[in-house]
Amino acid sequence: PTLLTAALCAEREVWREELRAARAFKEQRVAEYKDALTAQKRAHGLAASRYARAYQRLERLYPNERFEGGACPELDEHQELLSVMGMIAGVQAVQHDRASGVMVGVPTNTPVKVIARAKCFDEGANERWWGVPRALEAAIWLVVPGTGPGEGSEQVKANAYKALEASVKLGREAGVRLTDSVFAYAAEAVGDVPKVKALISAFAQARQSTPSAPRWALLDETSALQLLALSDRLWTKEKGHRTPAGRFGEFWEEQEPEQAADAEGEDDLLDAL
Repeated sequence: PTLLTAALCAEREVWREELRAARAFKEQRVAEYKDALTAQKRAHGLAASRYARAYQRLERLYPNERFEGGACPELDEHQELLSVMGMIAGVQAVQHDRASGVMVGVPTNTPVKVIARAKCFDEGANERWWGVPRALEAAIWLVVPGTGPGEGSEQVKANAYKALEASVKLGREAGVRLTDSVFAYAAEAVGDVPKVKALISAFAQARQSTPSAPRWALLDETSALQLLALSDRLWTKEKGHRTPAGRFGEFWEEQEPEQAADAEGEDDLLDAL
């Protein structure tokens, strides 16, 4: 858990530099754009290193060989939770390492190993951990070619989306919505921006109707931070600024004409300052 928290701190630096790069690109500030990209890659590398160390600890505790070929060891609930957190770390390590330009060298077979572990969670265990094991498995199907069931990319995508939607339902009902961010980042990876927006909006509504499970509130908040970062990315690329205060779950298309006029007036004021 300590390494996961430390990795999230590095990830927040990624988000800051990502937004700086998006603003610089939009405003044609070439030198700052290049600098932000370099800083972003370094932050990705640091996040990858921390996530990779967390996953390596999981492998030392419960070697992956015990999960291969359908031979699933019995785990108590504490061990299951450690496995879930470790699997998340493994997937994140690969994503950040790739984005860094492979600064860390995270093994490329890590997603396949995560799938092997996820398959060892039966339906009861999957529900107990908010649908995360199945969500991770389906996200890998979606993003890593050749890992998912079905003939052709569209069938694999349909199967992955179906599994992810079921997982999201479990997470929202439990008030531990990690699966929302798993689904959103996987959808972004395949270029499905409408799905990303829909997930962010639904997550924001779910947070209002169903409070975080008290014992796991930190995990639910972590997912909220991940989705806010995605929302900020979309807003900045389109409008040049991050998600306006009080509008998480909304997007610029939903602005009423009166609101748009007010926003223009605010922009004029900011320009004058």
